[in-house]
Amino acid sequence: MQGVLLFLLMIVAAVLLGLAIAYWYVSRIADNGDPVRKPPQVVPLPDKHPPVDMTPTSSDWLQHQQTPAAADKAVRQQPQSHRSSPNLEKDDLKRISGIGPKLERLLNDNGVVSFRQIAKWQDAEIRAMDELAPAFRGRVRRDDWVGQARRLRDDNALFGPTSSS
Repeated sequence: MQGVLLFLLMIVAAVLLGLAIAYWYVSRIADNGDPVRKPPQVVPLPDKHPPVDMTPTSSDWLQHQQTPAAADKAVRQQPQSHRSSPNLEKDDLKRISGIGPKLERLLNDNGVVSFRQIAKWQDAEIRAMDELAPAFRGRVRRDDWVGQARRLRDDNALFGPTSSS
């Protein structure tokens, strides 16, 4: 007897669910005139401008080559903490949460090798890092690299550098 009641209850539930779905579908047709919204019609733009040839010429290539003087200027404009000093000991930057091997390599290639450098970062250095790695924009603040670097710098000062294996 219980099995029959359970079966009837399941049939009633299925019918009610079907009615609810049908009501929802019909109300969408009444609201939109169509159950599924169609994308807006694409209007072609007028052909006012002729196509432009973007193929670089040899003179373009020569203009964009960086001269040694321009490279020196770029280094001078780089934030101070991004320039490495010969007396800085290289830290394992991967100990900072959010820095993996790829970001560590990018930082090292740009002169950032220690927790002490990251711990001193201000807004200018953080913006420079965002420009240096646009795919990771905002990661410095989100993962609090500066705070983590300060703690790791202080831990290294107290206990000495530890190696992560």
